[in-house]
Parts: sequence; structure tokens; C-alpha cells
Amino acid sequence: MKEKENINKFTAKYGKELPYSVPDGYFDSLPFRIQEYCLTQSPVQTKQKVTVWQAIRAQISLAAGFVALAFLAAGAYYVLQPTSNTPSVLSNDDYIEIIQNNIYDFDEENLINEIQPYRLDDSIQSYNDEMIQYLLDQDIDYTTLIEQY
Repeated sequence: MKEKENINKFTAKYGKELPYSVPDGYFDSLPFRIQEYCLTQSPVQTKQKVTVWQAIRAQISLAAGFVALAFLAAGAYYVLQPTSNTPSVLSNDDYIEIIQNNIYDFDEENLINEIQPYRLDDSIQSYNDEMIQYLLDQDIDYTTLIEQY
């Protein structure tokens, strides 16, 4: 009853009537009508039988999927591995570090034999040749150079 009084106060206050109306007892019978509608619309569901072949086929396809995934992972692993065909080149600092860390593995004779092919004079000689070539290209006189020093 309070709802009707509130509605009447609302319509009296604003001077408008509600555009829709609901029949009496509509919401009281709504759950019963929904159940009745659902029962008439849904067919009786029967349990579908699964044959042996369907069960085996599903498991075989699942196993084949796992095998394919394993082959893809193994192939990706081998493809993505870094490969280097060039041998690693060691610098002089690397040789020094190797000798410092493993000094007891080398004897003096081995170290001298390794140093023999790489003479210090070779690098100085090539450096002097480059300097002489530079002086010749720049047309610098030897006596002028001696006077500078």
C-alpha cells in the first residue's frame, strides 16, 4: 500500500501518469510460469554413447600432438643454437693471462720456443718502415728531423 501512496504522491507532484502498468499478481506467478516454460521447451536429453574407436582416436590424436610438440621443440633447440665456424682468436692479453694462471704447467724452454717465431724486432722494423714511408711522402728532410730532436 505504501508503494501506491508513493506513486500517487509522485504523479500528483509532477502531474504525470506512469506509462506502463503491471497486472495484479504478475510477479507472484512469474517463477511458476518460468519453470513451466523451461520444462516444455527443453527436450529430454539422452546420454550419447561413445564408441571404442572414438575413444581410441581421441587418445591417439592427443599423443600425436605431444609428439609433434616434442619434435618442434627439439628442432627449435638445434636451430637456435649459436654456431660459430670461425676459430676463436686469442689476443696477447689472453696469452699472458693463461700463462699467469697456469705458470706451473709451462717450463722455461717451452715459453722460449713459443716466443722465438714472434720476435719483437719484426714489429719495430715494420713500424720504422712506416715512419720512413711517411717522411718520404711528406717530403721531410732528414737533417730537419735531426735538428728537431
